[in-house]
Amino acid sequence: MTAAITYFNNHHKWMHYDDYLRKGYPIGSGVVESTCGHTVKDRMEGTGRRWSIDGAEAILLLRSVYTSRDWDAYWQCHMELEKSFYYHDTLTALGIPDDYDELGCRVAHSQLLEKAS
Repeated sequence: MTAAITYFNNHHKWMHYDDYLRKGYPIGSGVVESTCGHTVKDRMEGTGRRWSIDGAEAILLLRSVYTSRDWDAYWQCHMELEKSFYYHDTLTALGIPDDYDELGCRVAHSQLLEKAS
């Protein structure tokens, strides 16, 4: 009983479940469990499916982007980052600014080089 009381005393500032419900937020684990089943288990398990860690992570990233309806924005950012990584020096040499960032996903060219090494 003491442990439960201590827990509530330490965490009461995050326990506004009436506000969360009023705003439509899920307060149980059902949504998370359902998402895991839908996003992860349905895609990763199946007859003959074998995954490396890197392959599984890549597929789950794309699956998560797709199920969250961010597919178009993800690919737009991906293409912008690829353009900057591969063509930054060429664009700079030609005097063409490498500053297209319609969706706010720009990463500095130096950061791209750090990630690649």
